[in-house]
Amino acid sequence: MKTLTEITNTIAQQIGAVANHMQDDFVRDYELIVCPERIFMDEYAPREELWCQQNDELPMNDYDKPTESPFRNTVFVVIKLGSGQRNYAVANSNVTIQVLSEENDFVFARQLLDNFLAEYNFQYHDGFVQAYFTPSMNASQDEVYTGFRALLSCTGFIRVPETGFAFAKSISITYPTDDGDKTLADIPFTNISINYGAQPDPQVFAGTMGKTKALVRQSSTTVSFSTYLSLPTESQTFDSETAYFEEFCAALIDTMNGHMNNKFRIVVKSATGIVLTDSWFVLVNASYSQELGDIDPWNLSFTEAKSSED
Repeated sequence: MKTLTEITNTIAQQIGAVANHMQDDFVRDYELIVCPERIFMDEYAPREELWCQQNDELPMNDYDKPTESPFRNTVFVVIKLGSGQRNYAVANSNVTIQVLSEENDFVFARQLLDNFLAEYNFQYHDGFVQAYFTPSMNASQDEVYTGFRALLSCTGFIRVPETGFAFAKSISITYPTDDGDKTLADIPFTNISINYGAQPDPQVFAGTMGKTKALVRQSSTTVSFSTYLSLPTESQTFDSETAYFEEFCAALIDTMNGHMNNKFRIVVKSATGIVLTDSWFVLVNASYSQELGDIDPWNLSFTEAKSSED
């Protein structure tokens, strides 16, 4: 299982990759430093007098302010892992990401944090899942070094499944459209359930002294998961993957509106690529409950069926 140091280093690399992908003109002028809290306090803590002494700005006893602010265009990101629990199959820990913005602004710092959450929040990457709450502004006008900076904070948790254990990572669904069958890879889901049920048929065989031995008479497989439905409007345009997901959602609505035997091929894979289930299914239950002003996921259940009717 990944150590805390490995997790911290991986998150730091992910944040660095997000910063490298930010190609706006103003972004190129900034430097990013990602480190644990201990390293930040040892190497970068705001000690103005020490900075002046190291840079020979002015004698220690008669300076006002240094002529150039230290780390003016540097954004600091501090990663802290908190308490949690760990067993042989999964580790669950709290995590806090604190961002100290550039001097006298926080545009780059906030964009960096927003882009990181858009890329990694509720996603399985690099061996674990990260889930964060909405970022908060802890302070916006604190004096740091020789200017003013903002401190942004984002809390959440990480779940690290042990390699080799069954961990459903993706659902891909093939569904019929007017242009033929199409497959959507990695359909978003909030939870998933796979159930295999069998009915035994006890029988007496020769040489068993009347003791019955069971055979499976019949079995069924059910896949249930929760996801949001996305339906297009005439004024919107979408890329192919988004459009495929909307076609799948439209097929679900069509199934509930009378075409009950629409077939869906569902493939569920683990994080290591092992196929947990792969078959054709029909929709047997769809439920949705919503309060006014909110959007909840749909709970969908499918049971195994023949790929086509005879």
